Amino acid sequence: MNALRDCRMVLAVADAGAAELRAIGVPTVTLAAGSAADCRRLHHFRHRFDGIVVDLDRLAGASAQVLWPALDEALLPGGRLLLRGATPAGLPGPTVATADGLLWRKPGADLPAPPPMVRVGPYADLFTGCRRVVELGAGGGAFLDALRLRGVATAGIEATPGLAAAARARGHDVVAGGLAQLPALAGDCDGVYAHGWLDDLDPATAAAVLAAVHHALPTGARCVVRGRGSAIERLRRSFVGSAWQPVRAGRVQHDADDAFVVALAAGPRAAWPHGIEALAIDSARQPLQQPPRSFFDLERAERQVTSQGGEDGVLAELFARLGTTNRCYVEFGCGDGLQCNTTQLRRSGWHGLLMDGMAAPAAADAVIHAAWITAENINELLDQHGVPDEPDLLSIDVDGNDWWIWRAIRRRPRVVVCEYNANLPFDRALTMPYDPAHRWDGSDFYGASLLALAELGRRKGYTLVYCTQAGVNAFFVRDDQLPPGTEPVDPRALWRPPNYWYRGYRSPPDLGRALCTL
Repeated sequence: MNALRDCRMVLAVADAGAAELRAIGVPTVTLAAGSAADCRRLHHFRHRFDGIVVDLDRLAGASAQVLWPALDEALLPGGRLLLRGATPAGLPGPTVATADGLLWRKPGADLPAPPPMVRVGPYADLFTGCRRVVELGAGGGAFLDALRLRGVATAGIEATPGLAAAARARGHDVVAGGLAQLPALAGDCDGVYAHGWLDDLDPATAAAVLAAVHHALPTGARCVVRGRGSAIERLRRSFVGSAWQPVRAGRVQHDADDAFVVALAAGPRAAWPHGIEALAIDSARQPLQQPPRSFFDLERAERQVTSQGGEDGVLAELFARLGTTNRCYVEFGCGDGLQCNTTQLRRSGWHGLLMDGMAAPAAADAVIHAAWITAENINELLDQHGVPDEPDLLSIDVDGNDWWIWRAIRRRPRVVVCEYNANLPFDRALTMPYDPAHRWDGSDFYGASLLALAELGRRKGYTLVYCTQAGVNAFFVRDDQLPPGTEPVDPRALWRPPNYWYRGYRSPPDLGRALCTL
């Protein structure tokens, strides 16, 4: 089943190929379809799968006029449809014959470009599988933060002492200095990253830097260099030869400035190049150290201290830009009060209200009020606990009725963080039906789509400004708090697919229940 081996979620219609897919570790759910009515059910599950496999011999009752639109609706843009059995009629497009059957690939989505921002996550993803990565030119640690979110241990070299100190304050092993520091740092690493500062080196010096990197890396470790497209093309030629195994070169979508090249160290280690030790590795002028390109330039801010993902850093950056008023927060669905969105705020002098269905604090400084939150009781609970009319922050994460509860809240926080269901399509306003007794079962039947929350926020006077790289939380700022001239952007430009734990995971689909279209 190689045609679908790298899919993140596959639908096996009429159980076709399900056992084979699960045997090779592909997440798979089945639909016991055998009729046109069964296929029509798929219209409720728009854009849930990046792979679908169908045995047409088992679907004699479903015509092509019913089958193809239903499968197309359920398949993600860019997804793959694998057809087995009898040669089908009326296919939606050209297919390729494979050992597993006929393969059809759906065209990709034409999403609007995001607002100006410095991209970080896609480059950090190039180190998937690495244990420890050294960044040459680590700056204040923003890229190292992105690596840590992905479970990668970090180290770095930075010539500007203030930036190196800032990175160390964020918990990274960053030394101030030059290339001479690399062998000591790289002893147990399997990756090296450099961004931008190689662009302006002459070819001989750039080649010497790569020789030094090769000297420091074990065989099979990877080197990723990012920079201007013309410079990367020159550097790419330096990776050709017995010392390196070229892996990949290209551009990140929506990054018009930079290109990258990935190579693996091969063959015996290169000799340390003479005279390269004093080369300073300075990232002070690189994009990550420059002012934000727009109010929406928040990807570089993601940082995890006690939040589930990068929310700690995004909230710190937002309030650095907006300022604070009463330094009051409300967070419900806070879990144990330690791994939540407001722990770092509380520890920096904020005060507020934590509520959860189960009050079991893991932090000595967390007071959690046990309450089952519903649309009917939320305002009464806020009144009982003396929450001001305009707290600085509201964080909503109840794994179910989030849309309904936010709609019911009468208070006007300056910033709202709300979990969205990234498993749902980017182009539909959907929410689960209101159910005050709902308990999440681990499936994708919960919460609301990003578009549903963005439209609700717009009606309440809020602008969507960011979604985390993990596809978990959406951040909204009240319109009167935004800098003058900040124009809202299409929510689809900020939408992120499910990328849970920054590892590409998603929730398994629930094929038995349908969501509400708003």
